Amino acid sequence: MKKVLVAAAIACVANGVAAQSSPWSFFVKAGQNFGESSSEVAGGTYISGNRFSIKAGNGNAFAGGVSYSVTPDYDISLGLGYEKTTTAASNGELAFVRMPVELLVFRNVGANWRLGGGARLLSSTKLETSGVGAGFDQTYESSTGLVAEAQYLTQRGGNPYGRFGVSIRYVLDRFDGKAIGTQPTNYAITNPPFNGNHVGLSLIYMY
Repeated sequence: MKKVLVAAAIACVANGVAAQSSPWSFFVKAGQNFGESSSEVAGGTYISGNRFSIKAGNGNAFAGGVSYSVTPDYDISLGLGYEKTTTAASNGELAFVRMPVELLVFRNVGANWRLGGGARLLSSTKLETSGVGAGFDQTYESSTGLVAEAQYLTQRGGNPYGRFGVSIRYVLDRFDGKAIGTQPTNYAITNPPFNGNHVGLSLIYMY
């Protein structure tokens, strides 16, 4: 019986080491994009007289994906995101939605920092309308962007439940492809080309 317990303990330790030494990790991110200097996708005036403006670089940002350690110093990351900028009207909504696919390379600096960058493909980009603004949805051709990102995470291997941290990034997005849809009469829609440049702040979890 004692030998069985020892063997089981050794197997558990071996499995734990194998899991920790795996070059693969998974991540999720949630945060906010700040792109007040980006182009206005749609703008107009509420019935109250207040103006609304949807900027191409603003909004909520969510992402998930995988990271692969090529060497102890360098990782390759592949992620899929969901970004949405929207109005706050109670009787309708205009929302600029995009789903970026990103391929980034990171360098591990010390025990906590990851610095990197790469490219992203903006797919499924559209302006969705509902309520009083319904009927003027726009779809946009795929476009590309560039990313520079810095991440600060808890120490690698220091927590069996994964790594937690924050990310700051600067993104250069340019929407060049034509938009397909009907132009509204009660607010203005900007036709491409326009930019969605922004700074992004996110919380990260990696396992």
